[in-house]
Amino acid sequence: WPPPAAERLQFIGIGDCLDNGGRRLQGLQKLSCTLDEAAAECYALPRGKCKGVAVTPKGRFQGLAYIFVEESESALEEDLQSRGWSRYKAPEGQELAPAGAEVTGTTGEREADDAQCFAWSSLST
Repeated sequence: WPPPAAERLQFIGIGDCLDNGGRRLQGLQKLSCTLDEAAAECYALPRGKCKGVAVTPKGRFQGLAYIFVEESESALEEDLQSRGWSRYKAPEGQELAPAGAEVTGTTGEREADDAQCFAWSSLST
């Protein structure tokens, strides 16, 4: 921390982060977490392991944060779990995006207190 100058978290929009198939990404979640804390976790991971973050800054889900790290990253997950992160499970009837998926959009604002979605991005893109 701070992140390398060539990379950043880019604001995508309001709502749940989605891949190009309209699915939520694989990741971990944590309660009582700020955007800065979630971003720091993302930046601390090896390059390319974090696909982005989502944080709900206000309302009934205030402080709920997600970092998008694939299930296959078990060593990283153990470290994150030691700091209070837990694996996100898809809601019943939904499936998560496959490994390798990228954040490409959001569900859009459905409620006034929806999450803010950020994708890991190279400054050259």
